Amino acid sequence: MGIGNKSKSVTLQKTNIYIFESKCFFLTEIGFWKEGVLENIMKKFEVDCVYIDNPYFTIIPLEIWNYTSEKYKKEVAANNKNLQYIASKNNSIESYIYWGNAIEVHKKIQNNSPQSTIKHFSESMIGFINKSKNLKIFHGDKTLYISSFSDGKLTLVNRFNVESMDDSLYYFLSVVKESNFIAHEFNLEYMGIEKKPLISKIKELFPRVKFSFLKETDYKNN
Repeated sequence: MGIGNKSKSVTLQKTNIYIFESKCFFLTEIGFWKEGVLENIMKKFEVDCVYIDNPYFTIIPLEIWNYTSEKYKKEVAANNKNLQYIASKNNSIESYIYWGNAIEVHKKIQNNSPQSTIKHFSESMIGFINKSKNLKIFHGDKTLYISSFSDGKLTLVNRFNVESMDDSLYYFLSVVKESNFIAHEFNLEYMGIEKKPLISKIKELFPRVKFSFLKETDYKNN
């Protein structure tokens, strides 16, 4: 009796991908950001979610979603015909994140990793926060994301183009003011590239801030 060859199924390690400032990163087994090539990462790992950074997004509350035309949604998000528009429902903030993804990138992900969920990078900034007053920052080379939470609810999430520490500080202070945190103690979760002069200035201006830095997200110094 002959013995046939049995193919062994290979279980791939799971990861998330972050396409940020046109570079591609994946999460290592211990949670650090590491740069790679999109197609190679999707072959090597089972990709759960792909988060994509770009300025083409808006947040629309569930209560007005059905009363908002598709044309208006596109105009608010980007007004760009060369994008694949995606509506991502997020129950934790009772809203849709409506955004546009570059068509070629969208197709590449779907063709190579069809099981992956494609989300805008802002969604990584709006996870549930069980604290009264909280800010999240993700700082790249030229891009700054800030999200604000009050009493566990999202107040805002925004993406800013920055060229200097002064730019970053200006936008940070604007969000603090808009969130009505200036006279209050608040939590600050810092992610991305460690900008030490900016961090020092924030701590100087807000000595009561409860600061935490997720070093594993500092893709420049990992």
